Amino acid sequence: MSRRQAKLGFRSMHVGIPLVYQFRRRTVAIAALILLSGFAFPGSVLGHDVDDTLAETLNELTQTRNAHPDRSHAFDIEAQLVFETREWNRFRVIEGLRSDWCVAPTEYRQRLMGARLGDRLRIRGTSSPNTTILNCTYVELLGRGDVDSLMTVPAIDGGVANLSRYVVHTGVVKNVFVSPRLIRLDLKDPQRLLSIYVGFAMPIEELRTLLGATVTVTGVMETNPQASPLSESPVRILSMSPEQLQIQEPADPASIQQRKYETGQITYIGEDYVLTDGSRIQTIDSPRLQVGGRIEYSVTPTDSNEPGGEAKWISTGLASTFPAAVATRASDIIDRELMFHRVRTQGRVRSIDFSDHAAQLKLDDEGTNFSAWITPRNLAVPIREQFSGIEAGDWVQLTGTVDSPTALQTGEPFLLRIDRTSDIVVASRLVQLESRTVALMLLGFGALASTAFFWQRSLRHQVRMATEELRSLNARIMAATRAVRDGILVLDLDNRVAQVDEDIQAIFGNQIAVGDGADRTLRCVLLSRFADSQDFHEFWDQSFRDPTLTAAREFQSVHPTGWLSVYTAPVVDTNDRHLGRIVTFEDISKKKQIEEEYLQSQKISAIGRLAGGVAHDFNNALQVIGARLELLSSLGADDDRIREHSQAATMAVDKASEMNRQLLTFSRRTTIESKTLCTANLIQETAEMLRNTFQANINFRVSIAPDLWPVESNAAQLQQVLINLCFNARDAAKHAVGTIELSAINTVREGIGECVQISVTDDGVGIAAETLRHVFEPFFTTKAVGEGTGLGLSTSLSVVEQLGGRMTCQSDLGKGTRMDVHLPRSKRSVEEVPIESAKPQPTAARSQRILLVDDDEAVRKSTSLLLTNLGHEAHVANGGKQTLSILEDDSNFDFILLDLTMPDMSGRETLIEIRRRLPDMRVIICSGFSDDASHIMETDALRADAFLSKPFRIRDFQKLIDSLASLDQSIA
Repeated sequence: MSRRQAKLGFRSMHVGIPLVYQFRRRTVAIAALILLSGFAFPGSVLGHDVDDTLAETLNELTQTRNAHPDRSHAFDIEAQLVFETREWNRFRVIEGLRSDWCVAPTEYRQRLMGARLGDRLRIRGTSSPNTTILNCTYVELLGRGDVDSLMTVPAIDGGVANLSRYVVHTGVVKNVFVSPRLIRLDLKDPQRLLSIYVGFAMPIEELRTLLGATVTVTGVMETNPQASPLSESPVRILSMSPEQLQIQEPADPASIQQRKYETGQITYIGEDYVLTDGSRIQTIDSPRLQVGGRIEYSVTPTDSNEPGGEAKWISTGLASTFPAAVATRASDIIDRELMFHRVRTQGRVRSIDFSDHAAQLKLDDEGTNFSAWITPRNLAVPIREQFSGIEAGDWVQLTGTVDSPTALQTGEPFLLRIDRTSDIVVASRLVQLESRTVALMLLGFGALASTAFFWQRSLRHQVRMATEELRSLNARIMAATRAVRDGILVLDLDNRVAQVDEDIQAIFGNQIAVGDGADRTLRCVLLSRFADSQDFHEFWDQSFRDPTLTAAREFQSVHPTGWLSVYTAPVVDTNDRHLGRIVTFEDISKKKQIEEEYLQSQKISAIGRLAGGVAHDFNNALQVIGARLELLSSLGADDDRIREHSQAATMAVDKASEMNRQLLTFSRRTTIESKTLCTANLIQETAEMLRNTFQANINFRVSIAPDLWPVESNAAQLQQVLINLCFNARDAAKHAVGTIELSAINTVREGIGECVQISVTDDGVGIAAETLRHVFEPFFTTKAVGEGTGLGLSTSLSVVEQLGGRMTCQSDLGKGTRMDVHLPRSKRSVEEVPIESAKPQPTAARSQRILLVDDDEAVRKSTSLLLTNLGHEAHVANGGKQTLSILEDDSNFDFILLDLTMPDMSGRETLIEIRRRLPDMRVIICSGFSDDASHIMETDALRADAFLSKPFRIRDFQKLIDSLASLDQSIA
């Protein structure tokens, strides 16, 4: 058979099938909407604050969600249906130029059966703050819609995709992909390749005629969430009705007739190709295929000298059986033209090589050398353990698919691909015997013959004795089966151990011997495991005093600390005769731990809310304390004691302010100011600082890849993340000699793309599996009380995720731990830190007239005193309304110092009104939440002149005033 090669594109998706609507009258009032929104279904928003403003259009809903992204928002909207299919758990609606995905309970989804494109719907529900999909608690079909009323725009306008719009696009069908749940068309125009997802059924014959045809498609355009760089475009169009697909120019009939369709069953999947039974087909998306699946494909010639071509058509399915393997000698595979076929052959193992995910056997068969490359599907068991039964010199039988050896460059005629360890069987093993071994074997055979002779004579007697024993054993087994737990202990009528489960030793650390008495078992093995040994002793004695007692108790255990559930019951036979007692033990430590973790999660949730909720008041308190201290320092400038005490108190205020910033970082209420950093330099600087802090027992190594990519980050915070990870690694070494390696490489990670991987690896004590899943939880720590807060890793994770990165942890108990930080690569050049000029900065030429706006009276009073002490004229307002009233009468102010977080009228609303009335007024915004301020600073319409973070010092304010005044002087 000839060898064939082709390039193949594949994607596993769903085929949409039209559904049918049922009608329901619009009789539920807005009050009922609020009640209905309280019922949970997948994607519901229970537990979130719901905005009581009712949105009646998609645009209005979008605006309210943008204004309050942390809230849920109620809606009652009429819109048109633009996409719905049975295979997807959601549908899409549009109103004007805005479209959104919706989900609804099954009851309402069934009402959409038979819906058509453009039908008018009424949807009602709430939007969740953590998703863009609308949660509908009520869906009603208002009537058949007019498709022509849908506002259509070009799919691509000026090189930009019109996402979430109803679009039209024309192109040539280059690829057709079909599976039991998917139809996908790839349209090619002169600039790009665009994917079309068809939500209606089409006959196979009709789909084949589309290949090469010029078609016009209408539908909703959205980002393609499953696109890969090689196989699909980053955007896609969704069409639900046949009328949305119009053929403008049919394909050339001659090319349709010449096109041949071939089928094959996948026997092996490589990185960029698949093997069928007789063909090797190049692919661009092979990981999405399945071994054993059947594929139908059409091949068109290419300019390559290799036989085969490019696969334009793919239809997939599952096969019930696997192709039979051809039995052959390895030396006959080439002569019999079995390349790319499944074969069963044999060979002698010359050597075995291992990698992380595969094993390579080098074999020979009567002078023919070849290799078998095994990539097991089950990677839960280490590769070496899966092949522990195969040694060099063994003769093995192998079943696999013959492949070209070019990838491994071994110089051998072929390569055998295998993906199951069961397809390798040891046929024989070379055994060498010495004369002494032979003599011992003969003696063994003689002894065996003698034993068989005497055994035959005693067999009848043993059968009689065993019959009665089997009755008793059967009763014990039945009782044990009914009470199967972690450890089982059965005692006979004499209170001696008759049966013991092997798990008893795992639970108690000592093995209980059959025949031991109940008292000895209690004293020597059981009691030491219980925290309250006297309580268990009474429970044990009571179970033997009362032969009919059935009871279960939970006891706290030690060594290790945990909980054990103990169950005891009498053992009786079918005639209710008492035969003994069974005692079972179950380790319920994990159950107790889950209960404790649930309580802890409630505490963590409360702390998270507390961290964000009290930050404003806490910052105001720090502001007042700091301002008063500065006033005290200035009034007592000549008194050394006053100056010393005020400076110490000011340092405490600064430390409290920094702690508050860390809490805000943990609760993500603060914005990380990032810039393009030279990653290698930052890591090297951090390493130099760490090297001076580690003791002599730590071997600290640094490995940085050449040409390491830059990243977007905040240098101080990224450095703190690395310090936290390295200190944790240091603590893992305890007082023993250990190695810590800080390394960085360029890599590619799914979900991020090109990124820099920074790893901290240690060979310390490691982390147990049950502990590993909690390491990133806030306030979780394995250190002793007082040695750690448990915020280090959770805060580090928050910083990394805000930078668009990921952090993972891998650990083996007793072997060590590796922490990986992945940060996206920055395509911008590294920002150089500007050198500040030694030239003195000009200061404000005159006293400034300042309007201070804050709802906190203590903040207003203390800050105004500071401003007055600096020589400025300070006026105060307790909120936005009073500010606007003052400005109506007197707007002759140099600056307005505006707090953002105020009741009634917020700082943002006040700033909007100031800009409307006095567009040239200087406004300095002030807040403890930097993310609130960053949103305002980035909005051109608001144009805040500067931002001052609470709590601030008077030197910070004066420096800001001077810089603004200097700017005015330079402009003048």
